[in-house]
Amino acid sequence: MRGPALMLTAIALFAVLDTIAKWLSVGYGSAQVIALRSAVGLLLTAPFAARAGAIARERLSLHLLRGLLILASAFFFFQAFALLPLLDAYIVFFLAPFFTMGLAVAVLGERVGARAWAWAGLAFLGVLVPIVPALTGGGPLVGYLAALVGTAATAGVMITTRKLGTHEGLAVAMAVPALLGAVLFGPVAVAVWVPPGTRDLALLLVNGVVWTGANLALTAAVRAAEPSRLAPLDFTAMLWAVLFDALVFGLAPGVLDVIGAAVVVLATLGHQAEQRRTPR
Repeated sequence: MRGPALMLTAIALFAVLDTIAKWLSVGYGSAQVIALRSAVGLLLTAPFAARAGAIARERLSLHLLRGLLILASAFFFFQAFALLPLLDAYIVFFLAPFFTMGLAVAVLGERVGARAWAWAGLAFLGVLVPIVPALTGGGPLVGYLAALVGTAATAGVMITTRKLGTHEGLAVAMAVPALLGAVLFGPVAVAVWVPPGTRDLALLLVNGVVWTGANLALTAAVRAAEPSRLAPLDFTAMLWAVLFDALVFGLAPGVLDVIGAAVVVLATLGHQAEQRRTPR
């Protein structure tokens, strides 16, 4: 259960990250937010990554691809949340487990039984219960496309992380995307820089720490368990959304939220049990 436990930790941290980003998106652009979080991530991981030595040339391209996918996920979801109501973007994100499971079969050769697909489908229905009645359907098409690209990138991160294996340490796996983020988004951030106040600066720095921790937990989870087993745990993000809505934004969960959350918990537990029974 080490992999699933780490995955649940990563999902919780990403939920905190989304909550912070919601506050920051009002006054700051994606380039500034991503560049600063990348800089913090690089400061935290570079000293440890340097001790590990250079990445083998034949593995460098896959590390770079994974780093670009991590940044693409961050960038496109930031754009989606700026253009769409959060619930509209979330409904697209909850397609990620199906992307991941399909790629795990096609790229990694994993076996995913019919029952496992059925449990994942039940979890998806669970998130639809409270979300569908609240969807506005009024967002621009580009917002939905951005959420879809971000979802595909998230699935790609899972698969490339598993394919890389454990040859390099966690610090190296995090330092590469952090360095790419600082290099690619840094110049744009300087050009559109908005001076942050004391509170916002603290949030921007915390945002980087949480982003680093979330990705480290995700990497460790995928190294410990098959992506097809971990993917449906993405649906538990709904539970954190309900919790943070209540604690941060003062929105009490409704009856449909409780019903949907119960279905998600049941389905994810059923899927984990099914995956333990399936020969790898």
